[in-house]
Amino acid sequence: MDNKINEIRRRISTLRAEMTLIEASIRDQITATSIAARRHAG
Repeated sequence: MDNKINEIRRRISTLRAEMTLIEASIRDQITATSIAARRHAG
């Protein structure tokens, strides 16, 4: 049972790390889109 719990914890940790990277990527895309929109509007 402990091994199974540890495996689940490892998976959660990995998923959290992936989500953090994806979040950073999305933020970068939003920032780039905002900058492009401002340049186009101005």
